Amino acid sequence: MMSGSCLCGRVRYEVRGRTGEITHCHCPICRKAHAAAFSTLLPVDAAGFMLTDGAHWLGRYAPEAGQTRFFCSQCGSQLYVTYEQQEQILLCVGTLDTDPGIRPVCHVHTSRKAGWYTIRDDIPLFPGRRSLAVEAAAEAVGLERCYHQMQQMLLQASRQETVTSLLLLWAGAEKIVPLERDIKKNIRTSDRMECLPDSRFAILLPYTGANAARILGERIRNSAKIDAFDSSLKIGMATRLPEPVDMADIMSVIDTMFVEAERGMMQHVVAMP
Repeated sequence: MMSGSCLCGRVRYEVRGRTGEITHCHCPICRKAHAAAFSTLLPVDAAGFMLTDGAHWLGRYAPEAGQTRFFCSQCGSQLYVTYEQQEQILLCVGTLDTDPGIRPVCHVHTSRKAGWYTIRDDIPLFPGRRSLAVEAAAEAVGLERCYHQMQQMLLQASRQETVTSLLLLWAGAEKIVPLERDIKKNIRTSDRMECLPDSRFAILLPYTGANAARILGERIRNSAKIDAFDSSLKIGMATRLPEPVDMADIMSVIDTMFVEAERGMMQHVVAMP
């Protein structure tokens, strides 16, 4: 069991059950919420998190759709973060009063870190979200390559005023190899497929709108002979309209597309109704 509290001690909590891995997040929301170079977060099961005192002192703020940050309304300590349709919360590790027994494993959103801060430790760095990060070197390379290719596609689409789409597909372990084969059979030479962590595939689709991306997702599903209600294959999609984008905010655009596509996967939204 772990326990923690806010700065003034009015709000207290306990955590039991499974936890994830500790990460340092450099996204602008975390930096501003904590008034620091980064925030240190630990995923814990929501069912195992319990407020033991001071629940009436809790304040909340939603910096973006689907995310709510909870803090002590008296002293301002950031305590935890929740996301819609997720069974875990992100605990602000700095509020723990006990040692969690584990140490940070990586930095995330490093592409958006504060310019005045230099990372000096030797744990892995990821330009985007930890949910797409993985320890396996090959998959980490695939993620970095995917981000790089998305940068190039979005910059080109911005100059040419064309639309770009992203398909994310998740398959059960027994379907990974045949799904990769079916994807390659159905994409164009201009499309790009990358193998990502957690049995996922990303398909980058230049000059492709939402309807065409949905059709491709359904074609891959049919080719794999997987029923639309079979949870062994999940498909999510995001589309970037022909809007101006530059290097200063392109990583934020990519992260937003991944979040949108991942939400579709979590909600079991299939490619075609």
